[in-house]
Amino acid sequence: MFGGGRSLYQVAAIGGEPELLAEAVLRGDIERYRLPHMLPGSGTVLVTVRRSGDPEQAEIVAFDLATGSRKTLLSDAMDARYVKTGHLLFMRQGVLMAVGFDVERLEIEGQPVTILDDVAQALFMPNTGWETGAGQVAVSASGHLAYARGGVYPERPRSALRVTSTGDTIALDMDSRQYGHFRVSPDGTRLAFHAGTGQRREIWVHDLVRGVSQRLNTGGFSNGHPVWSPDGQWLAFDSDRDGLRNLYRVRVDGSGEPERLAPSDRGQSVSSWSSQGVIAFLEAGDIWVL
Repeated sequence: MFGGGRSLYQVAAIGGEPELLAEAVLRGDIERYRLPHMLPGSGTVLVTVRRSGDPEQAEIVAFDLATGSRKTLLSDAMDARYVKTGHLLFMRQGVLMAVGFDVERLEIEGQPVTILDDVAQALFMPNTGWETGAGQVAVSASGHLAYARGGVYPERPRSALRVTSTGDTIALDMDSRQYGHFRVSPDGTRLAFHAGTGQRREIWVHDLVRGVSQRLNTGGFSNGHPVWSPDGQWLAFDSDRDGLRNLYRVRVDGSGEPERLAPSDRGQSVSSWSSQGVIAFLEAGDIWVL
């Protein structure tokens, strides 16, 4: 049994064609199925379901293979597995948790408790293709637990530098962050960028004259790739604030709410905003202009 993006499949152990078990088919539904775990003798599989880059929104869902029905068991949880003590083990942002579980009635019993801190988990990865949420944990039939330490992927703070046309390097008066996608305003006085760890990103503007940084209220968990409007009054960016990553613009002075520019049920990423007012962006691997 395996997850494939928006779909969950099973295939015979001897090979053959995969059989579709579940699929997110509603427009705008971006559920992703990962890390299936079969419950013993029940015809039910536990799956990690994610709807955004925010791990707090991840859920452990039980799928009945005979009826196709589903039941949400846990939130802010990933990579669940059943152990014969009558518990579910699961990952919660680098922490291995356990909770009582009735495998016949598919019901959680009691409150989750911490088993181990600092357990390696594939979260906040520098490459989103590695963002599986998998915990580096294994439990033997004899009841032994093996695990790797490390927690979630650590932040890698960096310094912001300016390189002159003559090759000199000048440090900017900015805090150390995990910076990305610097863009200078049309008048050369401000710097837009995103900063964060993994998919958790926020949009910032730094005033190069006053030496002050301000975070914009863009919403969403993952906001990135800011580009300036020709008049320097707006920033276009991509965000998952409404679920699926789409294209938005927001006023640089912080007034008003972000405006969704080209609503789509496919993922978008901003590339540029020309002096003629044309925004170029990617949508599901295609180049579009607005």
